[in-house]
Amino acid sequence: MITALLDTNVIMDMEDTGRHLSRLAASVLQKSRGNVDFFIHELQREDINNDGNESRRELLLTRIEQFKLIDRPPAASEEVFSEYGWETKCRNDFIDNALLLCVEKHVVGFLITNDNGILVKAASSGLRDRVLKLEEFEQVLPTADEPIDLA
Repeated sequence: MITALLDTNVIMDMEDTGRHLSRLAASVLQKSRGNVDFFIHELQREDINNDGNESRRELLLTRIEQFKLIDRPPAASEEVFSEYGWETKCRNDFIDNALLLCVEKHVVGFLITNDNGILVKAASSGLRDRVLKLEEFEQVLPTADEPIDLA
């Protein structure tokens, strides 16, 4: 079973019912059934709570409940992050780094993000093969099975 931590921006792409579901997100969700356990980090609730769009914020807070919460995330601190060369200029950086730390410590197999800042940090840390954009993650997934004839 593949384990993947979803960055907040990917959750928004997949779960914001105020927007059309992209073909890419739909494909990933379809291919993931039975193959992937999706996780969120406890700090992502804080990230979502910072969304200025109240209706989207409330919607996403309910929608993230379908994903597993990382049971015991690695202890995150600026000191730990500095060991990997990850800057923490603001609270959002801290949350991003906490997600990266879950990959570094092998809590999850992948982090799925569309955040270029996270991707740059991942590349500089040797994690780029496990920190993927949504379209890259789609390529990791098994191809969908042919439709089953139920007649």
